[in-house]
Amino acid sequence: MARWFVVTRGSALPIVTLGFTVGEARLPVAFVAAMAAMAVMDWHLLWLVAAMICMSGVPCLDAPFNARIL
Repeated sequence: MARWFVVTRGSALPIVTLGFTVGEARLPVAFVAAMAAMAVMDWHLLWLVAAMICMSGVPCLDAPFNARIL
């Protein structure tokens, strides 16, 4: 990672580390929510809902890059 961002290495590494930490923190919460949802809906529908939640986050990933252009 540090070899890819030579000039902005100081900001690239903390962002990557923060993303990893946030992912680890959200996994248990998502697991408990999925187990609670299994009581209400079928596992096929649960996978569909999980995919829709993941896809809804994709525009948020591109937002910081578009803000610099404007």
